[in-house]
Amino acid sequence: MRHRQAPARLAGSGCPHSLYCAALHTTPIVTICLILLLLALRTLLLPRPRRRAGRRIIARPVAGRSRRKPAWVRREIIRLKALTGFSCHKLAHTFNRMYAVEREVTVGKTWVAQVVCAHRYEIADLRRRYKRRVPPPVRSNATWGLDYTGKTDTTNTVYPVIGIIDHGSRLALALRPLRQRTAVATLKALLLTVETFGTPGTIRTDNDAVFTSRLFRFGLRWLGIRHQPSQPGCPWQNGRVERLFGTLKEKLDQFAVPDFHALERALAEFRFWYNAVRPHQHLNGWTPKEAWHGRDPYVRAPKSVRRFHAWDGLLEGVHLRW
Repeated sequence: MRHRQAPARLAGSGCPHSLYCAALHTTPIVTICLILLLLALRTLLLPRPRRRAGRRIIARPVAGRSRRKPAWVRREIIRLKALTGFSCHKLAHTFNRMYAVEREVTVGKTWVAQVVCAHRYEIADLRRRYKRRVPPPVRSNATWGLDYTGKTDTTNTVYPVIGIIDHGSRLALALRPLRQRTAVATLKALLLTVETFGTPGTIRTDNDAVFTSRLFRFGLRWLGIRHQPSQPGCPWQNGRVERLFGTLKEKLDQFAVPDFHALERALAEFRFWYNAVRPHQHLNGWTPKEAWHGRDPYVRAPKSVRRFHAWDGLLEGVHLRW
């Protein structure tokens, strides 16, 4: 009698534990039915997650949302895009390198892409104004720009090319290939240029390892020249020598040189064409050599005029001899 009354007493209670206990004293069919009943109750009582058809919902923490960027960050991204023309990925890296430590502000490439897309017309207008802007006049032989480029000959040998330009007259003071890109070779080329044109007050370079080495900085101090490196990721701050290299590469990429000596002769011809034949827009039509010596071509007539032709027609012009 006790075995028959125990299940009735347990089943009468509302506790799920009582149902499990009752299942132990009944037949297997009843046990299976009780288990299925418990699973159905559990499915009905537990809340179901909401889902939209065809779209996955991802929970996002509200407390972790980024703050709105200041207005100066947006203006700086627009300015950098107009100056450099970098991709959104490079723009984000450049901005973060410039302001992550100083102002504790960083940007992502997605946010940069949104800013560039929203202000594309403003960026295009600002880029046109930058290109047409005439820099203020600078005294000749006061500031030099120094940088490196390279040229590959027909044997796939890459030679570093050093370039030195005067900021005031745009005169290409040095343009020659080197065997090695070292601080010793750089100082040697600089000493030859100083011996010919005098000592400048300032030399502007980028942050290449050659220009930040102890030997190069010691050589500048020994010569009494102030070193003015540009900010990291800002090649436009040394824009005059970069503009020289832009004109050089436009012609040099179309001209093949077999060896080091042929490249040396070709660069000498280009330097003569750049300094004495090609008029410069920001010099009001003067050549860099005329601006260096202060010869106004609109006041004094030249002694002779002859046609200049070099590099299989890539370098053309008229040379005025004073």
